[in-house]
Amino acid sequence: MISAGDGDGQTAMVDAVLFMIVMLVASGLVLAAFPASRGAGSGRAELQQYASDFREAFMAVELQTGTSSWASVSRMLCDECFALRRGAESSSFEQDNAAIYSAGRNLVRPGLDFAVSCDGGAVFVSRLGPGFDGLPADRCASTVKVCAGEGIEGEIGITVYVWVT
Repeated sequence: MISAGDGDGQTAMVDAVLFMIVMLVASGLVLAAFPASRGAGSGRAELQQYASDFREAFMAVELQTGTSSWASVSRMLCDECFALRRGAESSSFEQDNAAIYSAGRNLVRPGLDFAVSCDGGAVFVSRLGPGFDGLPADRCASTVKVCAGEGIEGEIGITVYVWVT
């Protein structure tokens, strides 16, 4: 037992047990004040705001590309979209899309899921699988238009969908 100086060992043990009980009660109160369902965004407006905030943060994430250089998620999605416009096979981007999805999974709140669509096309970054069009009805979407740059015509719309799982 631990001795508290002038007191006996039993006093120190009682103090330790009381401290542990107080900490357990305090932890329970904190967890009750912030339930897991609140983290997922309980209202439609909150989920819509989260979708917008998530899209902004997600698009800025830098990932290593196949050429050992680094690029933002938005740049990788734009490059993929341009290649698909020129007739590239979507299967050639499976590794990049898996890395993009993994980065998003590390960023999205627990209790939520997401998918990405570009250029108004099918969803191609999602746990649901490439080309999956059956997104949940209660999803929220956030879209950004990206200008292609000089020498390339048109712009790309990147849409990020978020929903409660």
